[in-house]
Amino acid sequence: MAYSNRLLKGVVGYNEAGWPSIVMERAKSDKPSTPVLCEVYGLFHECGSMYYNEFKPATNMEDWKKAVESSGDGGLEDRYFKGELILAKED
Repeated sequence: MAYSNRLLKGVVGYNEAGWPSIVMERAKSDKPSTPVLCEVYGLFHECGSMYYNEFKPATNMEDWKKAVESSGDGGLEDRYFKGELILAKED
């Protein structure tokens, strides 16, 4: 699946380890080695960078929200990113 807006601010998805993530800062290019700033729920709720090709957009918002809650590291109300949460559009 290809997503044209996968790195818009607020797009939800997962990192390579499967932790739910939110794009906080868009990558400057779509090259695999380009860093993307994301908020990640997991063992430590944190903001960090991952590479463009490591971010996998979520396909279902409810499943993604459940993944955040089950991470045991804060809920959606605890997020740093305060903008609208969106799903990437499939091309």
